[in-house]
Amino acid sequence: MIEWLSNLEKSILLWINQTTSNSTFDGLFPFYTDLHKVKWFIIPAVLLLLFYFIKRYRRAGVTYFIFLLLSLGISDFTGKVVKDQFDRPRPFTVTDLGVKQKSPAGEGHSFYSNHASNMFAFATYTSQFFPAGKAVFFAFAILTGYSRMYNGVHYPSDVLAGAIMGILIGWLISQLARKVVYRIHWAHLEKK
Repeated sequence: MIEWLSNLEKSILLWINQTTSNSTFDGLFPFYTDLHKVKWFIIPAVLLLLFYFIKRYRRAGVTYFIFLLLSLGISDFTGKVVKDQFDRPRPFTVTDLGVKQKSPAGEGHSFYSNHASNMFAFATYTSQFFPAGKAVFFAFAILTGYSRMYNGVHYPSDVLAGAIMGILIGWLISQLARKVVYRIHWAHLEKK
């Protein structure tokens, strides 16, 4: 059973990495997967998010935004801790697998995908406060997971585990944020 699952995973990875490969995707996915490292994108995106949180939730929006950053920090930190515990090489380093590396990635551990975890944490958290954007947020998260496999830097199970962890972290931190804002609101009313 385990060998069957392992073979299925390798087949899926090779299909994504090689069969769906084309010049458009070869240009798009290496750029997209590390878009968060591009200053001209990330700074306006962060400011726009802060603006929308404040516009919708006023003073509480700042708290909700800070908790979004906290959820991303926890997601990223947790992924790094887990990677240190699992000695799974990245697919492109396994020579007999035949996966092509299409974007930069350290030769460190593969399990699980921090990119997937962080994007699913983001999608889950923001969906709690902006439900109308849920489909768009999750589409970007799914595209990120796909890009990690397309680029040959993660296995499907790395992406799936990262997605599950990100969803869990995003949901838990959103619930915590709501409780904190609720307590702050009632503490403020009691002082009046």
